[in-house]
Amino acid sequence: MEINSSVSVRPPKLADTDLNWAFGSNLGRLSEADVHAIVFRHVEIRVATQAHDEWLPLAAAITTMLETAAEWQRQQARPEWAYVREEAAELHQRLRERVENEHVLVRGHIALCEKAIAELSRMCDQETLTAAFRTGAPRDRSVLRHLQGLRAALERAISRWNTDQERLYSDLDALLAELDRRKGFATTFESLTLEHIDQLSPEKFEEIVAWLLYRDGCTILRARGGAHDQGADVIATTQDGRRVVVQCKHSIKPRSRVDPRYVHALNGTARPVHAADVVAIVTNRTLSQAARQFAASQGIHVVDRAVMQRWATYGVAWLPAPEPGATPYADPALAAA
Repeated sequence: MEINSSVSVRPPKLADTDLNWAFGSNLGRLSEADVHAIVFRHVEIRVATQAHDEWLPLAAAITTMLETAAEWQRQQARPEWAYVREEAAELHQRLRERVENEHVLVRGHIALCEKAIAELSRMCDQETLTAAFRTGAPRDRSVLRHLQGLRAALERAISRWNTDQERLYSDLDALLAELDRRKGFATTFESLTLEHIDQLSPEKFEEIVAWLLYRDGCTILRARGGAHDQGADVIATTQDGRRVVVQCKHSIKPRSRVDPRYVHALNGTARPVHAADVVAIVTNRTLSQAARQFAASQGIHVVDRAVMQRWATYGVAWLPAPEPGATPYADPALAAA
């Protein structure tokens, strides 16, 4: 190969004569095809590097979000988050799962680019390199084929990320608004603390549950159970006509758990005997895992200690919205009971 002295680029000139000789010797043995092959390979590496670098800003943004999420999780232990701690924890969990999943995808694409760059850099033996681009060699076998569709994947990833960001800020704004609402509600006469509820008698607890349903707009048909209540301590109707049947379980030992047999008993009478549309067990305690699982399988709402605090102290109603097209239980004989 001859050096054209009229072009604007020159080979390096080294102080070490041996290195200068070696450089010139290798250069002199290059054919025009060899030079083309070297240029093609250089461009391949450059394309792979550009693809790699295009993913880095998104990777950095995701890493920053993961760090922010970790810091937010630590802040949730502070007293001001107590009003919405459970909801904040749920939002944090959804955020972290979504961001971590996106992080895996992004890191996977970056790793693919890095592998392609390494492979292209490794295949630089001149004979192999020239053969790869020789006329008649397959032109669709470049390592770059593994990066096809990468830019479209990046555009989709950025679109998902922007959508997720908008949803996150919207959810966070809603959470902060709910925090302020609960703080305000907790100062009103309609707010009852768990400490107050824990001191009630079982009978007064039933009356408080009835009052809370009344506070949520229900009409109270029964405010206290008795010896023959057949599992229904409180019975009410919602504004849209649904019949609500509640079994109350109070204890001055709120760390104790409600036995599954009470949930089984409620399930046996709430609908067939009391014509319930909505069935719930309400307690200032917690339920055993077996009781909770059975309740979920039978469509029984569990208002345990955590839900009770949101309901009684912060004014968050637990009654479900009516299902579209659903009508209240229509047995006149039972509904009149």
